[in-house]
Amino acid sequence: MPPRSPALKKDKVILAITLIVMIAGVILVQISASPHHVAISKSRVEIATLGAALEAFKADHGYYPENLVTDYAKPTNNAVLVTALMPTNGDKVYFKFNPKFIVNSSFIDPFGSPYGYACSNGSSLHNVTNGYDLWSTRGESTNPSQWINNW
Repeated sequence: MPPRSPALKKDKVILAITLIVMIAGVILVQISASPHHVAISKSRVEIATLGAALEAFKADHGYYPENLVTDYAKPTNNAVLVTALMPTNGDKVYFKFNPKFIVNSSFIDPFGSPYGYACSNGSSLHNVTNGYDLWSTRGESTNPSQWINNW
């Protein structure tokens, strides 16, 4: 068998390095995009969990906590949700909010904005099934088709 040429070995090393760099590039693109996807997934889970907590609250009390909202694109206060689902007076806790995600008495979504919550006497603007609306504007997007919600 003839000995291999040094040029062939160099070509294989260059090919291997090129493949490693390409794979690293793909991984970096995926890693840089993932925090946004994680935030979306976390919002979906939190909205579903809050929905279950609201259903348990309604089962015990016969109504959902009332909260009127005038501008769905700019939810500013969901304190009624925090107070109703995690009372501090010894009543039943329906949802344990992490204190680091409570800002100005409101529960903050993974994008840094308050979750929206609207309910008026068991009715809502969007969700006729549940009678309340829960949503994240995904960082204050004004386009409702981009929001994460329960309707």
